[in-house]
Amino acid sequence: MADSALSWRLFAELLRSGTEFWLRRSAARPV
Repeated sequence: MADSALSWRLFAELLRSGTEFWLRRSAARPV
């Protein structure tokens, strides 16, 4: 189950990174 937990942690990190990237991008270039 440790592998599953690691996978979820990696997914959460990737999601957070992607969200932060999109927030910065839209902040830099408001629609």
